[in-house]
Amino acid sequence: MSLRRQKNGLRSGLWIGCAVVAVCLVAWACSKSEVPSIRSSAEAVESRQPADRPAVQPPPQAQRTEADLAGTMRQPAVTEPPGPQVPDNIKAACRQPEPPSEEYAARLEARRSLLHELRHGGQTDEAVEVLAKLLADVERQEGLAMAQRVAMAEAGNLQAQKDCPAAVKAYELTLSRYPQGTFVVEAMYQLGDCSLELHDYAAAESVWRKLIDENGDASMAPWAWRKLALAQLLQTHYDQSLATLEAMAGKYAGTEFEEYARMRRGYVLASAGRTQEAQAAYQAFLKEFPRSKYCGLASQQMAELDRGRTLARARQ
Repeated sequence: MSLRRQKNGLRSGLWIGCAVVAVCLVAWACSKSEVPSIRSSAEAVESRQPADRPAVQPPPQAQRTEADLAGTMRQPAVTEPPGPQVPDNIKAACRQPEPPSEEYAARLEARRSLLHELRHGGQTDEAVEVLAKLLADVERQEGLAMAQRVAMAEAGNLQAQKDCPAAVKAYELTLSRYPQGTFVVEAMYQLGDCSLELHDYAAAESVWRKLIDENGDASMAPWAWRKLALAQLLQTHYDQSLATLEAMAGKYAGTEFEEYARMRRGYVLASAGRTQEAQAAYQAFLKEFPRSKYCGLASQQMAELDRGRTLARARQ
């Protein structure tokens, strides 16, 4: 029994080994047969493409070599934008002005000499014509701003030399030639002063009133109010002068210009011969503004009124 069992076991082991070998051979044969089938499928797909259609190529990015990629990595990710371009007109404005030519300087000096001769010869109208030509030369060579400065300098020199008729003409020329210029307010104010020196009080009043109406917020406007009241007073237009002072006090309430207007009322009333009203105006001012810098002047004028009244009584 034992020998028979051994034989049977040997047979079954051989059968199992053969079965395993057979399975392995079948698996190997299947794997070999799949490779040509895959290759033949790809060839079949490629053969189905039209003849005139190019083969599909990878995108350009995929064709970049490693050297290209390395060069790209060395470049900065963000580059600085170019600086702003300066416009040509700004470049021209920043350039240094060219020095005046010798011809221009000689012509300017000749016109100034002629202007001096005509002014001293009393030829005011001719001098104004020469001044206009001089300003035209400066405008062409150095611009409007410089021409305005020259005009104001020439007029100021005439005013400083007490040549008020010529100064009036020069200021009028400046205002007519540069009505929107930088020095309009100053030219108007000085023109009023020159007219006042010439005792042309109506002209001075007109100029100062125009300054106030057109440039009421200018720094010189409060002084123009004072001069306007003075021009009216010198024309014996007392009520107009008082009205100007009243308007001035209201416009500049809380400032020294209000204090001046309140104090000045007493002087205008005294000039009009309204002595009692003048005394009352001075007293009201001293009571309302006891620390004003005009208190001394008000007290002095009150004392003069008292002396005048005493002398008038003594003569009666």
